Amino acid sequence: MQNLTLIRGLPGSGKSTVAAGMSESSGAIHLESDMYFINDEGEYIFDPEKLEDAHHWCLEQTRKYLRMGIPVIVSNTFTRCWEMQKYVDLEPYCVSDPRLKPEGLFS
Repeated sequence: MQNLTLIRGLPGSGKSTVAAGMSESSGAIHLESDMYFINDEGEYIFDPEKLEDAHHWCLEQTRKYLRMGIPVIVSNTFTRCWEMQKYVDLEPYCVSDPRLKPEGLFS
């Protein structure tokens, strides 16, 4: 299994469902920015003013797990290629064979 899988799509398109199923069958960690808004009681409380913090949290959690060698599945809307670029830039933690580096994937 590859170390990082990115799932993109519009809200309500089933990204979370697909990612959860993949995570369950593979043992990979499933992350998404929306998880930032889940409180200790398991309630989802969205705050648009904290959206940037949520995306930063998701990226840093992804980086943390990849550094530990744990595969990660990230499901976010990623409607624009530049939104995925920060995750693609984590590639040194993801790709064991440098020949697989996605040169200029989003440039």
